[in-house]
Amino acid sequence: MRGSGSLRPSLTCRSTTGPSSAPRRCRNSTATSSSPPSTDRRPTHPRTCAAISRRWCPGPATCCTPAARGRCSSSRARRPRPPPTTPCSPPPTPSSPSSPAARSSRCPTDSRPPTSCRTKIIRRQEMKTLHKTIALLLVATPAAAQDCPEGQRLFQHYAGETCIPENPQRIVTLQDQNGLLPLMELGVRPVGSAGHITSEGERIFRRMEGYDTSGIEWIGTYGGPPEAEAVAAMEPDLIVASPWPPEAPELYGEIAPVVVIDMFEQPLDAALYQFADLVGRTDRAAELEAEFLARAEEVRDRLGTALETTTVSVLTSSIEDGQFYPADPTQALGLILRELDPIRPQAESDLGSDREYRSIETIGDHSGDVMFQLVFDADERGDSDEFGAFTSHPLVAATPVAQAGQIYPLDGSRMVGSAWGKVMNGLDQIADVLTREDLNRDLVTE
Repeated sequence: MRGSGSLRPSLTCRSTTGPSSAPRRCRNSTATSSSPPSTDRRPTHPRTCAAISRRWCPGPATCCTPAARGRCSSSRARRPRPPPTTPCSPPPTPSSPSSPAARSSRCPTDSRPPTSCRTKIIRRQEMKTLHKTIALLLVATPAAAQDCPEGQRLFQHYAGETCIPENPQRIVTLQDQNGLLPLMELGVRPVGSAGHITSEGERIFRRMEGYDTSGIEWIGTYGGPPEAEAVAAMEPDLIVASPWPPEAPELYGEIAPVVVIDMFEQPLDAALYQFADLVGRTDRAAELEAEFLARAEEVRDRLGTALETTTVSVLTSSIEDGQFYPADPTQALGLILRELDPIRPQAESDLGSDREYRSIETIGDHSGDVMFQLVFDADERGDSDEFGAFTSHPLVAATPVAQAGQIYPLDGSRMVGSAWGKVMNGLDQIADVLTREDLNRDLVTE
């Protein structure tokens, strides 16, 4: 079940300074749902809003509650690129996204302004839209008012508003890789968590490599969901849930305050700042974010202009039923691709937050200069044959990118889960491929 205050990406295009017939690159913008103000479930922390306001992402006003909007409107934007070497020209009047120019995913070099100029043009347009949205939302949405007992504070989240301990001591998470993991990364150790049972009957907490989970009570499977009695036995003072199961607040609300953090319909960095705000570790989150952004900047610098001429496709396959889906824009891959900003196949340029399964018969629409396939197995045995099954499929093998030997696996066990460390692991894997000198970057032609 999705929250009524969710954000839905829609396709918009940015123009070049070339002639009107020149190709245009398309990016995701957002449109807010028309949910009534009383059901606003959007994040409140200013760093969450700042994370959401990064380039190609929703502006702060579309994601923040009235109490935080004043702070969010002045939150820092993405670190600026170096100043342009030539003046920036004003953008031409946009044409329809359905025009032939808009459908193209690559622009001729002589029709494109410098990268820093394009960034400045887009930022000016974004700020105008942002200011209008702030004004509209401030008028339309009343500020929430709820008193909390002493020692507690009001926390706004996916499922509403909840009074939570100012300094929670006994946290239980109802998800491992999207609950236990982000808290452990922040240095917070829950007393219990839901997990996974492997095909061999072993109880595990997924994606926890490098963390000591001994002493953390296994309370059931995340898909169960856990029995209320098992949760109550932990004597929690705070319960952290994901959007599924949607009835978590009703199931466990009598035991302890329940907070639902959504990592599926908002950018992952925004969700990670919500986790940090929940436990008072936003400073640590800022350090982890800065490390990721610095690393992404290094990769962009290493690639230079090569990034402007490399079309990158990122998929997850399900060959057994003849389907696949593009990389989820709200997970680690989405955050990585947002920062690197490579050219994407047109078929992957307008992705919503819901996984949209596609037939393997359309795989040719996703062929780029490079194709990545995210592979992992839930049991974490490391013996998945997903990649071999995918690349050996006749329709995949017939694509130019496969024939060039430029389909690469991404190890999901290292990059799946809500954590900055997973994002950086994924960035390193992608950078190792994109920075190869022997990479053929001319498979996609106009």
